[in-house]
Amino acid sequence: MAKTSDLEQPPYTALPDHPSPPPPRRRLFNFFAILSLLLLVSLVALINNRTPPAPAPPFRLARGVAEGVSAKSNPYFSGGAFNWTNDMFSWQRTAFHFQPEGNWMNDPNGMYLSKCVFHFFFLFLLVNSDFSAYSSNFHCDYFGCTGMWECVDFYPISVNGSKGLDTSVSGTGVKHVLKASLDDTKEDHYAIGTYFGDNDTWVPANPEEDVGIGLKLDYGRYYASKTFYDQNKERRILWGWINETDTEENDLEKGWASVQTVPRTVVFDQKTGSNIIQWPVEEVESLRLGSTDFNSVVVGPGSVVELKVGTATQLDIYAEFEVEALGSEDATGSGDGCGGGAAERSSLGPFGVLVLADESLSELTPIYFNVANSTRHAYFCADEKRSSKAPDVFKQVYGSRIPVLEGENFSMRVLVDHSIVESFGQGGRRVITSRIYPTEAIYGAAKLFIFNNATAATVKATVKVWQLNSAFIHPFLNQHNQYMGHLNSVASFAN
Repeated sequence: MAKTSDLEQPPYTALPDHPSPPPPRRRLFNFFAILSLLLLVSLVALINNRTPPAPAPPFRLARGVAEGVSAKSNPYFSGGAFNWTNDMFSWQRTAFHFQPEGNWMNDPNGMYLSKCVFHFFFLFLLVNSDFSAYSSNFHCDYFGCTGMWECVDFYPISVNGSKGLDTSVSGTGVKHVLKASLDDTKEDHYAIGTYFGDNDTWVPANPEEDVGIGLKLDYGRYYASKTFYDQNKERRILWGWINETDTEENDLEKGWASVQTVPRTVVFDQKTGSNIIQWPVEEVESLRLGSTDFNSVVVGPGSVVELKVGTATQLDIYAEFEVEALGSEDATGSGDGCGGGAAERSSLGPFGVLVLADESLSELTPIYFNVANSTRHAYFCADEKRSSKAPDVFKQVYGSRIPVLEGENFSMRVLVDHSIVESFGQGGRRVITSRIYPTEAIYGAAKLFIFNNATAATVKATVKVWQLNSAFIHPFLNQHNQYMGHLNSVASFAN
């Protein structure tokens, strides 16, 4: 019998009078067993039924970015490396674009050099040597946060005449073009305005289309352009750079990278009064060989018609299109502009030409018009999405709204030079440069088609096609030596 003191001060916690439930170990075990079984069943079902997600496009930081300079390589490509052959690489070399043997216009082992770099530097050096005078938000204050500018160009154009002007011309009947290459987007933008010499200011004609937020010189692969005045023929010549969209490894393997565009004349568009006209220099016509005409070719909705022109890798194409008039209830144009590509259909389009296309149309590059609700509101586009079967090149749709005036047919001129396609819409109001990398539509397999992907409207096409000869690029030793002298001078100045 226990002592009273032991009951009042027990050495341990007393048990309750009623029995305790059994420990929860077995219940916990059962719970985890059921949970594990459910997880296992779910995992098996997921493995058996799931569709593998499309792998994200590989991305590599462009060479040069980490070093604090502009990108020197293209970090984007949509898949693994393609098995390129020497024949494919050889075919990409152009015939009449400026491309010397072994050229490296974006050297994979060094920086890209052009007079633009020096022009941009000395422009600010001469205006104000105190760089702190320019606030950090300079571009945001005046040009809508357009980033760093390079290759800045400023030149006069005649409002009433068809000839170019010397850089020093100003006054009545003269507008001035201000152009900049935007480092952030790698695009060339321009605006037309008025220059006031008294206070050294320039004012855009339309503030909503100021430099960097309005018109582009070229809506495709085009950058770092500059103009010069040709006093012999009284014309202003524009020359730009077409950069690569493949990998640096491919550039190293083929032994060159990038080309210059065909030189273009620049004049004021007197019909619209709001843009410039760009057109290939007349010297390109001296390369024309035989021509083939196709008159009033009827292209029904959803149709593709081959134009028998022989080899289709060096061509000068001029095409005009008439669109069948539709009732207002049937005329439903594209609301997406160029974004959907040539496969995006409406009752009025798209329609145009297919260049560098193979027989089966597995590779093709459409250059086309897309009509928005009426034939006076249209877009001029180039669709590269099916231009190549190679996954390691960048392919997209380029384009812009284009003015089409009353009484005008839709017209385009397209220069095809192997892997370079330069397209001029409505007499040069809009221009699109394409750098493409076909794998099958090369050499004799490259063909030319016209197409109409509208769902309702019929198109009548009149096309003239010239075969183009290759150009011979003469070496200019004096200019080369002079250029190297400039480089040495700049290097000495920097040191």
